[in-house]
Amino acid sequence: MNAVIERLRATLRSQKVRGDEYEQLVGREDEEGGADDITLQEALSLEEKPFSWVEYVVFLILGIAMLWAWNMFLAAATYFATRFQGSPWILANYQSSILTVATTANLGCMFLLTNLQAGASYPRRIILALIIDIVVFTILALSTIFFVNVSPGVYFAFLLTTVLATSTATGLLQNGALAFVATFAHPSYMQAIMT
Repeated sequence: MNAVIERLRATLRSQKVRGDEYEQLVGREDEEGGADDITLQEALSLEEKPFSWVEYVVFLILGIAMLWAWNMFLAAATYFATRFQGSPWILANYQSSILTVATTANLGCMFLLTNLQAGASYPRRIILALIIDIVVFTILALSTIFFVNVSPGVYFAFLLTTVLATSTATGLLQNGALAFVATFAHPSYMQAIMT
């Protein structure tokens, strides 16, 4: 046990910093041999795009859409409790199961998409996420009419499948919207997503 702790301490100890690690990068040539495309002074002097309320509202709605699925499952907890009355185990564990599936799916999706940034179409990710949410929630709403006589176990499996799909869609939406808003020059749009 002490050997493990010592190895951990050795790993975490500060290492000597080379002098060239903190040199100014502006004006230096990049790895291909060409000069930097834009200097820091040029970047700071670029005019900021004018603020647009239309774009702000679009990003605000996308921010709301990121939380929509999670809030829907929270708001419908009492309905799900009535559906799971026939199974004490499911009734006692369905909320933690929803939380586990949602968190795992969202984290996995975000991890995967973060590693697949090259050539990504962020608007396509946003649109795909919204389509998935619309389809899944339409099916979920129809299940309150047409599938009322299924067993608690079957409905529980169906519910966790919808949670998996919507959490994956939320990961797509988060990745796409946050990357897409970063391409806009106005910082207020990021605030709109986070509101």
